[in-house]
Amino acid sequence: KSLGRIHALSSILIKIANAVYTNDSSIENMINYIYRTKNCKSKQTEALPIHAYGILTVPPTYTSLINDFQAVYISANPENSSRHIWHVIFSYNRSKISKKFRNCIDVIAGSIGLVYPTCYAYHFDSNHIHCHMVISATPFLPAPEPLTGMNLANYITIKMNSSGFTFDINDEGGFLNV
Repeated sequence: KSLGRIHALSSILIKIANAVYTNDSSIENMINYIYRTKNCKSKQTEALPIHAYGILTVPPTYTSLINDFQAVYISANPENSSRHIWHVIFSYNRSKISKKFRNCIDVIAGSIGLVYPTCYAYHFDSNHIHCHMVISATPFLPAPEPLTGMNLANYITIKMNSSGFTFDINDEGGFLNV
């Protein structure tokens, strides 16, 4: 069993989306999309449950999540036009979600959420379960640097190596070379 390559039944394909997410509506659009709110551009709306870490408002609403992510970005980047968020998709090659997969996703989100606001939702609209995770590129703590693609991929790899799943990271955006 070699971690890092897909070959077993319990495998996860992790995709770091290649969009740059620098426009002012990227946070709102992505949060509406992953939770399938009435404001998303998808025809399917579900208002999915909120899973979030590193946010200001508890309990969160869709609006407060958007406001919290935007407040962190604005507080650190008042005039800079830089990346607002990262979008990561975890595809699980099963039709039903397992407790092990839920725990794995929650550990990753909770750990990243100690420094960077993080939220996620599960989608069941295909023949396999997948989880969309939105991670602020801006830390809510003053010391850490903005989150780079390389740091994000390294962090996910460390957490996945201890998860018991086989996995592969599809770096379609070339962020690992940055």
